[in-house]
Amino acid sequence: MDFFNAFKDFVEGEKIEKKQAIFFKGQAATYGELIAEADRVASGLTLWGIKKGDVVCIHMGNCTKFLSIFLGIAKCGAIAEPINILLTEYEIKPMLEQSKPKAIFVSPAYLPLVLKIKPSLPELRNCILMSEKAEESTLSYEEFLKKSEGIQPTVEVAGDDVVLILFTAGTTGIPKGVMLTHTNLLSVVQGQRNRFGPLGEMVTLCSLPLSHIYGLNTITFASLMRKWPVILEEWFQTEESAKVIERYRVSCILGVPTTVRSLVEAASRYNMRSIQLVLCGAAPVPEELYQKVEKAFGCIMTEGWGLTEGSGNATATPPGVRKVGSCGIPFDGIGLECAIVDKDDNPLPPGQVGELVQRGPLNMKGYWGNPEATAEILRNGWLHTGDLARMDEEGYIYIVDRKKDMIIRGGFNIYPAEVEAVLYSHPSVKEAAVFGVPDEKKGETVAATLVPKPGERIDEDEMISYCQERLARFKVPKYIKISQDPLPKSSTGKILRRRVKDDFEKESKQL
Repeated sequence: MDFFNAFKDFVEGEKIEKKQAIFFKGQAATYGELIAEADRVASGLTLWGIKKGDVVCIHMGNCTKFLSIFLGIAKCGAIAEPINILLTEYEIKPMLEQSKPKAIFVSPAYLPLVLKIKPSLPELRNCILMSEKAEESTLSYEEFLKKSEGIQPTVEVAGDDVVLILFTAGTTGIPKGVMLTHTNLLSVVQGQRNRFGPLGEMVTLCSLPLSHIYGLNTITFASLMRKWPVILEEWFQTEESAKVIERYRVSCILGVPTTVRSLVEAASRYNMRSIQLVLCGAAPVPEELYQKVEKAFGCIMTEGWGLTEGSGNATATPPGVRKVGSCGIPFDGIGLECAIVDKDDNPLPPGQVGELVQRGPLNMKGYWGNPEATAEILRNGWLHTGDLARMDEEGYIYIVDRKKDMIIRGGFNIYPAEVEAVLYSHPSVKEAAVFGVPDEKKGETVAATLVPKPGERIDEDEMISYCQERLARFKVPKYIKISQDPLPKSSTGKILRRRVKDDFEKESKQL
């Protein structure tokens, strides 16, 4: 079944059309209102020539309309491509040049960026501005909805059709579009329903971006499709989020260790004892944080794991089970399998470390226009995650190490090659190595060691400003070290990031 009709059938079957679904900036929207606006969006897209398989971008921050727009895109068989609002023109342009969108919904704040990129996107005919009045080369959202009244899409949409494309930088720094199907997303919804549904109705907080699979589906739609209202925030801010939890009696938190830690630290100032479920992922969770969560909220924290190529969430610790260091077990009842394999893809026994792989309805359809990369990660029906892990006798999974060299800063994935590509574009840089270093607030942050070209001088502050113009804020190096010596290399000439990182950390300890 397609995502829109699955959502609509759930709402009608549960008779919750008038039930409040989303709270955003003090305004509530019911399930029925989400569906009604999605119908109008689908009609508008049909009127403006959007066909099955066309890409439609969403370049806007968190808001209720984001969800209705996504549902409307799904209804008419098109493919939604949300864009992270933190990304720069430098990062967005190669993504859109690959996906060739036919339309884009854009907030006024991001229109100047879209207009700068638009000349390189000849297929982009429709620019819908989220405003009552149109501006240069746009159609206002209000006019878009008004003109489409009475038009209905006639396309048939199947579960195996792609509904969402999310670009990841990848370990090479080249953007790769992850294609997720209607079935992919609905399988996560069902898996979470099987795991957490028995807890009864809760209220969920979503302060992560809807442009990310975690915010859009793992948190928001998975909650809505088990009748859990969602309190949606533009972004996470400790004090404001704590106030929201207190006001709305939020009972479910899904986030990364840094946000969970921030809320724990605010627990003495706000009443957040309504929290009954904390699902933490994206980075290792220490025993100390478990203890603090239990003391602050009176509940046992659960951990989860997933990756964009695997639809965002594949495992979670069952509620009430305390397994420190484990990201849980695969969701049951959806045909999902996880295994630990050696370098030849042979299964390993419990306790042995190998690569974590998964098979089943959560595996992406592939990378957009990139069959080579698809074949490399999807082999014999298994998605090779690149994560090193072990499994105990009960089937609980423990992540031992992350994908090689990847940095996770406050829940955001950062690939060193992407940052290095920007550093190398600077005329004074001869060699560059980017790596993660510990950070008290974010878990990790970005550091870089640079070697200047002969006769050139690199200024750290100027280099940071250079990166700020070309990278999202969370990717910009916090620390830059200038070295006059060549960086250590392998026998094939490859820079050894691990050695560079070790040298950086040794020098830092000596200061």
